[in-house]
Amino acid sequence: MAGKMSLEEMRSIQGKRIDLFRQEVDDAPWKRDHDDAMSCLTFEGVLRFGINIFDGLIKADEKLRPAFLRGEISEKYGELIRELFRWWLEPCEAVEEELARLIRKGFEVEGAAEFRKRHAEAKWMLAPVHEALDHERIVELRDAAIDALC
Repeated sequence: MAGKMSLEEMRSIQGKRIDLFRQEVDDAPWKRDHDDAMSCLTFEGVLRFGINIFDGLIKADEKLRPAFLRGEISEKYGELIRELFRWWLEPCEAVEEELARLIRKGFEVEGAAEFRKRHAEAKWMLAPVHEALDHERIVELRDAAIDALC
């Protein structure tokens, strides 16, 4: 019977095609790209959350620091604020790694620059004084101030 296909042959051929189709859907780059895009959107929310926490710490410090400097707040305040910034920094390396991964994949991650600025600032704030004052920008400001006085 030329030209006629048995049900078993049809099942075998069409089954293989369906399996290939399923494999294409499961392994398709468009699906990974979609998953990455959704991950990027979620990650941008994480960045905003981290930025908001950092900004809240800065605002609290700006509000309380004058009283601390006047001696109206316990000396433990300085320790507490440094501890809070250290806690904030703990997840930052993982955040930086994910940020770099998404950027390598070609995503423009909203909030990346703002987060990185705050991450660098927190590390600078917790650095030993001799390291913090040796920072390139501090040296430039110092030199400009000296030049202005001379």
